[in-house]
Amino acid sequence: MTTTKPVELRVSTRDGATHYQMRLLPYRAENGEVSGVLATFFDISQPVRREQQLQTVVQELNHRVRNLLAVVSVIARQTVHRGQSPEDFGASFLGRINALSRAHSLLARQRWGNVALAELLRIELDPHIDGMATRLQLTGPEIRLRPKAALVVGIMIRELGTNAVRHGALSVPDGRIAVAWDVKTVEGAPALVPLGQIRRSSRGGAWPRRVWH
Repeated sequence: MTTTKPVELRVSTRDGATHYQMRLLPYRAENGEVSGVLATFFDISQPVRREQQLQTVVQELNHRVRNLLAVVSVIARQTVHRGQSPEDFGASFLGRINALSRAHSLLARQRWGNVALAELLRIELDPHIDGMATRLQLTGPEIRLRPKAALVVGIMIRELGTNAVRHGALSVPDGRIAVAWDVKTVEGAPALVPLGQIRRSSRGGAWPRRVWH
């Protein structure tokens, strides 16, 4: 060694499973010359793993924030193009952001895992049915949506619910809606398919039929 000062380095085993803080401390002989080095190793595996986990969480958070901002940007552009007045824009934009917020809250409770379609439908349609569960009937197999799909579907459900309030089943006091779905093979891939007309009312038009991959 060309220095008599202690040197500290972080070293790891070849498989990366264990980490050490290595300290090299030169010591002198009686004549004052450096005659050797004392090497000590401190196991710092747990702090390193916590640091790595924190970096992973930060990266994932940054990814989710970018995706969320991208969705908000799309919502804003679409609302501007369709809005007829500032008031109309404000109501539509806030409604869509609230729908996004409800889906986001559901995903947060599930630790950003897959969420049940039925639960997403209940959360997004609840404001439209004034909390009256009897106005909503859900029928279909257990389906769990990935986070990105859940955010998009949540906004879409909000749009359909708004249409039902304005023009369809929920525009009358005794109106109620029934949503039924199944999983079928469409063009060689599994797809979530609504069954029949997803509304039930004494008047009003039906919601459009869609296929979701």
